Amino acid sequence: MKIDLRADLNREDDDGLGWALLSGTDRPEIVRPDAALRAGTEKFWSWVRVTSVDEDGQVHFRQITAAEAKASGQLAEAG
Repeated sequence: MKIDLRADLNREDDDGLGWALLSGTDRPEIVRPDAALRAGTEKFWSWVRVTSVDEDGQVHFRQITAAEAKASGQLAEAG
C-alpha cells in the first residue's frame, strides 16, 4: 500500500492536530486542505483529513475513520 504522507502519527501541534512536513510526500499536489489521505508509515498508518498546509511546508491534519474517508469522496488515489 502506498502512503500519501509520511508522518509520525504521535506528533501533535499546539492545537492537538497531527502534523508532518510536505517533503514527506512524493505528490505534493494532493496535499491540500480538506483532502483525505493515508498518513503514517506502511506498518502504522491512518486515514487523515488535511486541515491546513503552512507556507513553511508543515501539513496539519486530524485522523478520521475509513468510513469518513470513503464518504468524503475526496480520497487521494494511492499509486
